[in-house]
Amino acid sequence: MPATRRRFAAHLAAQPVDAVISSLPYYCNVGVAEAAARARAHYFDLTEDVAVTRAVRRIAADAGQAFVRSAASRRASSASPPTR
Repeated sequence: MPATRRRFAAHLAAQPVDAVISSLPYYCNVGVAEAAARARAHYFDLTEDVAVTRAVRRIAADAGQAFVRSAASRRASSASPPTR
């Protein structure tokens, strides 16, 4: 895990939150989603990148929290069912 991801995961562990909302560039969202899942926080992002959306869906499959994608990313990957 890269240093930035470790720091964010450590921050979430030290400062628990109910939800994480990411409006970061698409290439940051997989790490943010992984940290949110580890912290058992709900997750929402604004990404429209299909590859990132697919990666977040894989993370969401094992999460007990809500992982929500933006409407644009749902349209971009409409062949796939929505995440929980």
